[in-house]
Amino acid sequence: MKIAISEAKAKLSALVNAALAGEQVILTKHGRPVAEIKTLAAKKSPAEKLSAIGRIVVEARSKRLSGVSAAKADNFLYDDDTGLPS
Repeated sequence: MKIAISEAKAKLSALVNAALAGEQVILTKHGRPVAEIKTLAAKKSPAEKLSAIGRIVVEARSKRLSGVSAAKADNFLYDDDTGLPS
């Protein structure tokens, strides 16, 4: 929905409710879009963030592939003398 700023002043509560319902609310000035009313993402508590990180770590560990670790890849790929694969 597009609405002029002058008209939006009287309808701010209704416009915020429309944005909360998922509707795009664009404010116009002299017929040109200049601003948007949209919802903010809910902020997560530190405990929720830590829990999410824990879930990501567990998932990543379950997907770990076997093979040479990145820390040892240089030793695995290159010979010490020539620098080329053996």
